[in-house]
Amino acid sequence: MFGDTRRSANPTRRGGFTLTEMMAVMLIMTVLVLLVVGVSRNIQVTTAKSATRSSQAILKRALQAYYEDTKEYPPTSYDDDGADLFDKLKNNEASERELRALPVAAMASNGFKDGFKKKMRYQKTTGIGGTPVVISAGPDKDFATEKDNIRSDEGY
Repeated sequence: MFGDTRRSANPTRRGGFTLTEMMAVMLIMTVLVLLVVGVSRNIQVTTAKSATRSSQAILKRALQAYYEDTKEYPPTSYDDDGADLFDKLKNNEASERELRALPVAAMASNGFKDGFKKKMRYQKTTGIGGTPVVISAGPDKDFATEKDNIRSDEGY
């Protein structure tokens, strides 16, 4: 009398979800997870590119300070990994002041790292107008695929 007054038309049927309902929920959850992963990856790449450009701007200022002090840019060899550049800039008082603005993550004892945690390359005369350029391999971390490389002379 005081118990559950709801009765099922089929007394053997139990409450719960059908297989179709569970599959629909799983499909929706999978789509949501894929969207979140895709968006977060895009945010990571955008953040790393921004950090790279910021570090390159600081390195350009340090290179300019070095040039104003010595009347020449630091020497380089093709595909220089930045170790020599690091030493030259750190040992020059004018450029070392500029390098203080670099985040710790962008500095290594043997070169400069981009936002993707990969060493950047320095080339003395291959930038626009024969100027120095600092190059990041970009998101794919491969210098050979130049389409996504990030160059310090882009946009000039």
